[in-house]
Amino acid sequence: MTMSGAQGSPQYSETLESHDDAFSRLMGLIPARFYVSRSDAEVRVIASKYEKNKRTKSQKQKEAEERKAMTKASRRAKLDPDRVKSVQEVQEERKQDASLNPDDDENDDEVEDSDDMDGDYEDMDDDHLSDTEPKPALAPAAPDTKPLAARRVSIAELRERLHNKIEQLHQKRNPQGASSDASAPLSTKQDLLEERRRQRGEMRDRRRRERKESRRQSKLGTKPDTKPSISNAKRQTGLLVEDTKTSAPKLDNADVGNVAFSQVSFDTDVARKNKFALPSDPKSALSTLEARKRRAEAKIQKQVERGQDGAQARESLQESQRWGKALAAAEGVRIRDNEHFLKQTIKRREKTKAKSTKAWNDRRHAEQEAQAAKQKKRMENITNRHNPKGKGKKAAPSKARPGFEGAQRSFGARKTKRAGDVEEPCASPAFVNPYEGNRNLTPNEQVLLGEYVRLAQTMRRQVAALSTQLSASTTHASVLNDLRVVERKMGLVLTLFKASVWAIVMQQNDAQEEEMEEIEEQYAQLGIPEEDEELLEDL
Repeated sequence: MTMSGAQGSPQYSETLESHDDAFSRLMGLIPARFYVSRSDAEVRVIASKYEKNKRTKSQKQKEAEERKAMTKASRRAKLDPDRVKSVQEVQEERKQDASLNPDDDENDDEVEDSDDMDGDYEDMDDDHLSDTEPKPALAPAAPDTKPLAARRVSIAELRERLHNKIEQLHQKRNPQGASSDASAPLSTKQDLLEERRRQRGEMRDRRRRERKESRRQSKLGTKPDTKPSISNAKRQTGLLVEDTKTSAPKLDNADVGNVAFSQVSFDTDVARKNKFALPSDPKSALSTLEARKRRAEAKIQKQVERGQDGAQARESLQESQRWGKALAAAEGVRIRDNEHFLKQTIKRREKTKAKSTKAWNDRRHAEQEAQAAKQKKRMENITNRHNPKGKGKKAAPSKARPGFEGAQRSFGARKTKRAGDVEEPCASPAFVNPYEGNRNLTPNEQVLLGEYVRLAQTMRRQVAALSTQLSASTTHASVLNDLRVVERKMGLVLTLFKASVWAIVMQQNDAQEEEMEEIEEQYAQLGIPEEDEELLEDL
């Protein structure tokens, strides 16, 4: 088929026109300022902004005022959907301007050859809108084309539908039955603010009245009446059963966004919380749980006595308990009804308590042993301080007369004993504590009694040495004095020993003065040596 035949065919002409119409509609979706290039006047105004020292002060002021006027007008034009121009409208305006000014060929060429550059002076930024005649340029063009007229009609229809929808919503929110002024639809923002202000004032007045009433009631000594008055309550038809849907408080539609959270109350079942709450102590919780089980069993037994099925009664009770626990848990109550976990918690706490008790007992025994060791060291120091200074040294022999006095001496011969010489005391044997390993005594008590026995043995040896010295010495005054000192110390040690033994016996038996027979039996079981028994009898 030839080109002339294609152009002359009505089918192809209709196809081309439909394609052209489709492309025109697509091009109409593109904002004009991104498609049509700027005019020379716009370019000059934009360029004049960045020029320096080219104009006088009056020109600058004039251009600045023009720019401000154009910016203000363009901002208003952007908000009007009827004044938003498409690419076709801008091109039509450029063609009309070119037909009115046929001499301006350059502008005509720019309009035809700049379809892919920035354009529409109405949608430009604030700094780029500065035409010398803003009002004619911003005037809406006459809708010459058919698609534009259809578009204008569709916008008007959409606007009308929107107003109808808003009106329907207002009517739905405020039905015709509520004909008061307060329930009338609030059409403007100012009306809405006034309504909220009025409601806040009413709430403030109501709170002030309630506070005054509560103060007056407190002065009179009676509780304030919190029940709503009959005059303020809405008169409704009496119902035999309360309607839960209508009994819920209704919020005013005008005050939906103005919610006072201090006035919002939530229905909580305190009885359910108290029913399933348990004490924090696991023993108390376990006892409370067991008491609840006993009450539940008694309740089931009563139902069985009335003729009901025991299994069914038990199942219904368990079901109600499960639901009650679920609701209580949802309200924040901690459910701790597992007996196994409670018993484990009790056992763990008992173990911790026993461990702590053992640690404290060990510490107390350690302190007692340390105190006994310090006491032993102190008594040793006191004993050493009161001992004779010459202990452990040889007594000075009496000065012999010159000459051999008939004694037969030879080198290496055994020294003979002369008159006046004092026999050196033999070294004390190793001390063995007779109370060590006694099961009836604690380690601290074993050490204390053994120390008393050691001191008694030491003093016996000192007494024997002093007696020997007394028999051999010619001066008896100093020896008798030392002997009296040793006897006093020995009596003191034996008194302390006896007091310690009686204290140990009384501590072990926790006895009083009246229980002397039992104390004597325990005293006999301590295993005191016979020597100490004799000393105690002498005392």
